[in-house]
This record gives sequence, C-alpha cells and structure tokens, in this order.
Amino acid sequence: MKDLKKIIADKLKFGEYVGLYCYGIYASHILYYLEKFHNVLPTVIIDNDVSKKGKAEFDIPVMPFMESKKLYPNLQYFICSDDFKYTIIADMINNGIKPENIINYVLVEKRKTCLYFENRLLPLFSALEDKSQMISHCNADSFKADVLITKIPYFDEGYSEFSDILQKRANDFYNDKIELCKTCVLNHEQNIVAKEYKNKYQQLCFYQQTCADCVVHCKYCCVGGADKNVKSKPIFRLDYIDLYNKFIDEIIKQGSLSDDFNCAIDLSERYLEEKIKFVVDSIERNHLLPMVYKINSCLLTYSETLANLLKNGMAYIIWSLDAGTRETYHKIKQVDGFNTVIDNVKKLISIDAFNGRFIVPKYVITKDINDNEKEFNEFIKLTVDLGLKFVSLSFDFKTKADEKDNAFIRSCYKKIIENGLQLTYKNNSIAVTRALSMNSILEQEK
Repeated sequence: MKDLKKIIADKLKFGEYVGLYCYGIYASHILYYLEKFHNVLPTVIIDNDVSKKGKAEFDIPVMPFMESKKLYPNLQYFICSDDFKYTIIADMINNGIKPENIINYVLVEKRKTCLYFENRLLPLFSALEDKSQMISHCNADSFKADVLITKIPYFDEGYSEFSDILQKRANDFYNDKIELCKTCVLNHEQNIVAKEYKNKYQQLCFYQQTCADCVVHCKYCCVGGADKNVKSKPIFRLDYIDLYNKFIDEIIKQGSLSDDFNCAIDLSERYLEEKIKFVVDSIERNHLLPMVYKINSCLLTYSETLANLLKNGMAYIIWSLDAGTRETYHKIKQVDGFNTVIDNVKKLISIDAFNGRFIVPKYVITKDINDNEKEFNEFIKLTVDLGLKFVSLSFDFKTKADEKDNAFIRSCYKKIIENGLQLTYKNNSIAVTRALSMNSILEQEK
C-alpha cells in the first residue's frame, strides 16, 4: 500500500519544496488533508489559468508553472489531475523538469489514442446465469456503457482468460478495429502514458448501467429512470456479492492501477450502503489506497461507510440536489425526500473531517421546472447556510440549450461567484462549458 499523501507530507516535513499542480477540488482536498492529518502545507499551487493566480486556502500562493519554476528551482511536483496529467508531464519535461522531481511521474508518449480507453477502468456488474461479468472501456457517457464492452466469462477456476481477453480487446483498439472510437472526440493525438508502463489506469470507476431501479426518478434521466412505471431487475444484486468480489480481485490482480489512482463510485441509491461498502472492502482487501473516493449520490440514503470515509478525509461527494425547495425537489426527483436529504447532509457534515467542504451540491438545470431565478436563489441560499463551498452546475442531458438557457447558465454562475462559492465539475456538461466559454475535456483536440 503506497500512501502518496504521506509521501508528500514527509517531504514537506524534511524541508523539501512541494507544489500541487492544477488548482481544483482535487488539489484543494489534498491541501486540506495535508493540513488536517499531517500538519503541513505545500509550498505553492500551480495553475496556468491566470484567473486563479493569487492565494489559495491557508494563504498558499497560486501561480503559473513557469513562474513557480523560476521562483522555486528545487521544487517537486504532484499533479492533481486525472485527464490532463500526461499532457502536464510532457510539458514539464519539455521545460527542463527532471522525472525524479515529479512525485507521481509516469513515462509518457504522444500518439493517437482514446484518453478514456487508456485512463479509466470501469467494471460493470451483471446477474447473468453464466456468471460472466463485463468491463466498459469508454465512460465518456456512463449511461451508455454498451458503447464499448468486453464480456469476461466465468469458469470453475474463476476468470481464467481475463488477461488474454483484455489484451485482445486492446489490440483491436490499437489496430482500429473498434469502429465506435474512430470518431470520438476523446480519440486523437495526445500525450498518454507509454505502453510499456504497466500501472496505467488513473481511475477505477464503479458506475451504474441504468437508473431504472433507482429510488429517485429524476426528470432529466436519459435511460428510462424518469419513468416510475419502468420495471427492471436490479443490475447490482446483493446475492452476487461473492462473485463480484472475485471479479474485482481479478481486475486488481492485473496490476493496472497507478499509485495515484482515484476511485469513482456512481451507483443508484438502492442498497447504497452495501454498494459503497463493497467497493471500499474490495480496495482495502487488495491492499490499495486511492488518493480519494469520488462519490456521486443524491444522499437520500444514509451510508455509514460513506460517513466513515468523510470522517477520515478520504472522499468528496457530488451531491445531486437540483433544487432549493421541497416542492421543486419533488417535481424533479419524483419522490418527497427533500427533508430527509437535508437531514442526511447535515449529519454527514457534522462528522466530516472537513466540515462538509467537499460535499458538492449539484444543480442540473431542467427546463420548465427549476430553470428560474427564484429556485436557483433558494439553492444558493441553502448551500451557503449549510456552510458548503463548492457547487456543480449542469444542464438537462436530453435537451439542447438555446440562447435563453445560456443566459440563465451565465446568471447562475454570476450568483455562484457573488456568494463566494466555487464552481466545479462544470466540464461534465457541454452546455455549461460552452455557455461559460470554459475549457472542456471534450475540446482537447482543438
């Protein structure tokens, strides 16, 4: 088990200079973790976005890379980015930074490839009678996981052909035999981890394949979950836990996770405690330690395992709230759970090591329901009253934003800034990214 946050802390305690590269929620979380659990702070935070230049939390300076390189010639770097890590490494090396001065360095090369295919490891769970399981290689849209799936058959001795099957799938991809990836905007010439580097996946993701069996039925759901009449068998079955454990153990045995990997959990609220506990137990059983657990949830269900992760500073949550009032919450989620959700969040905040700072309420703008100033004002007021810092803004996944929607998105962003809040995870929504003229992972090829 490699604890990179402790490695960073030990370097700082021994008087070495360390900078966190990329100032977002990930870097902020590490910053708070270092201060809370190790009583040290990094030397500097590096970000080439000039709008972020100044001071971060705990009065840590934020400056562009070239400025920090000049000011701190012996600086060591830790890159706080999943999707841009390899591009940053290439740029740093080209500007004279030695590999040994990059704490989470990997060898990179420039080639045409798909970032998510190379960067994400996404197991999918099934309850098929033949006990086979699946891996998705593309989660650009996690709700369309059938875009690129590999089925892993189960035999009496376990998943004995696991490695060979994955290698064949990779060969098909590299030889352009996978048609769906040829036109993907994520598939282009870019810096990526070198093929010979074994531990390469930056993120282990546990995503739901359907919302149809969720306890809420969000109006903006794009896979049928909005229809309360949809009847479906649950994808994740508690009576298959032993089989799922074998599957995850086999994945991890492949040695395919980077030391600085993150673990993302985005599973429906039904059996939420059992699902989160399954993921955490799987990782701990295999003696791994993610930098952080990224958890997406509407928090309608209280999870003791999630509470424990927050208590130990090991998670941040994207909280699907989408409203500021009980009435609107009911219209969007189609369940009367607003008060329960708020009570759960208050309880989590009370035990969280960072007092809820990294519980991020999300507002998905849904036309004719919450796309109005009054409701968003209530959302902002609730966020401020709870003492939260970050918010996420998105747009109805099934609807194309028009100019009126763009104007509303911009007005929402203005209110976020005016109330001293910080927008994060805006790049998950193309509409928000475009309305605010912000960089997006979907526009890297430009």
